[in-house]
Order: sequence, then C-alpha cells, then structure tokens
Amino acid sequence: MEDSDSEEDFQAYPQLNDDLSVPGTELPLINVVVTGFGPFAGHPINASAEVVKELKKTGLTHNVNLVTMEVPVTYDAVQIIVPRLWEEYKPQLVVHVGVSHLAEELTIEKLAHNCGYKSLDVNGKTAPSQCYSKTGAECLHTTLDVDKLCKDINDSSCLAMALPSTDAGRYLCEYIYYASLSHSTSSVMFIHVPKLNKPYTVAELADALRCAVLAALKQLNLLHSLPLPGKHVLEEIQRQNNQITKTRELL
Repeated sequence: MEDSDSEEDFQAYPQLNDDLSVPGTELPLINVVVTGFGPFAGHPINASAEVVKELKKTGLTHNVNLVTMEVPVTYDAVQIIVPRLWEEYKPQLVVHVGVSHLAEELTIEKLAHNCGYKSLDVNGKTAPSQCYSKTGAECLHTTLDVDKLCKDINDSSCLAMALPSTDAGRYLCEYIYYASLSHSTSSVMFIHVPKLNKPYTVAELADALRCAVLAALKQLNLLHSLPLPGKHVLEEIQRQNNQITKTRELL
C-alpha cells in the first residue's frame, strides 16, 4: 500500500452540468452531497456507507440531485476529497455520515475541532501536525439548528430517533466535518449512526437520514415542506424487519 492517497484515486464520481433544472418545471435542481466512510478496525462493513447506499436507492425528492460517496478512512483522502466535492458540485448542502459504537440513535454533531487528531487512520498515519489546517479556527460550529433538526426527525414517522452532540470523537468523523465546515458553516452537518440492527435496520436508518437531509433543506429555505416517505421506502423497511424477525425465530 502506498504511503498516501493520490488525487487520481478520487476522480471516479459523476460530473454535473452547471445549469440544471427539473424537466418540465421551473424548479432549480438542488445539489446535495452525502458521504459515508469505508471499513476500518472493528467495522469491516461500515454502517455509514451502507446507510448512504440505501439512501441513494430511495432518493430524496424530485428536485434534489443526490451525490453520494464512500470516503476511505484516511486523513489524506479527506484532504483531497472534501475540497474537490465543494469545487466540483457546488452543493447547497453537504452531509457527512459516520458510525459510532457509542450511538444508539442518530446523533447530529454541532461542532468540530481543528486539532487533536492523534489516532491512526487505516494507513497508520495521523493528520499532518495532528490538525486539519495550520491557520484554521480552533473550533467551527454548524449554523444549522441541530436541536430543531432532531425535533423534526423525532416528530416525523421515522422509527429511528435523533439527538444532538458536541463531541464528534476527534477521529476521521470530526476531521471530515471540520474540513467541510471550513468551506461553509451554514450548509454542513455531520450525523453519527449506530451499528446496523442495533437496533435499527439499514432501511430505518436511511429513512431517518432522509428526514434529516430534508429538514436541513427546509431550514435553508430550499424546501417548503417535508415530503412523506415514498411507498417503496416503507415497503423496504417492512421487508427488512420481517427478515430480522425470521432470523431471530431460527435462533
């Protein structure tokens, strides 16, 4: 394995046109980027990546262009990928998702720190100088109303609940959050998800993630109302719940 990731490793995501709109309407296309993380120690299948993949299957709403990506659990990858996502897609909202063994619900983080990244990534490296930026602010906060986002999720039909947090963990999750907050504090959030089926299925977590993204877009005045989950979303949640029930009956 090479010591660092090259820029060419991250050129595989799709290109967007500059002037996009929904066919047959006057609605502009809203660009939303949602990322999950790849495998790392203790997480050979990273729940965040699986939830983001599930969200990609179900989508958000008709005038939202959803760009998803799985980010390697390395500081070098974050340094390369995050600036390019902002430059290439010019998103109205960026949502980073990570897994936490401590989480039992969706956990929406309020802030991220610049320094203190001592833990080794999957390449056995720390962040340069254990910081994201030599000149960055010590701490950056999202200006999205995280408490309101949690309330919107908890008041919705989603089975998964949400709660706010001010400790994103000083690892790649907080590192990528700080990276995006350094581009915009008004249109970024980070969400920790629990491990799959502890207690929520991937479909239930993806449904709650969908609620969170749409609630954030509403806060940003990019949506006027929160769409209900589509029939296919509800059917997939029911299918996964039935599968888990059958598995438990066999044990």
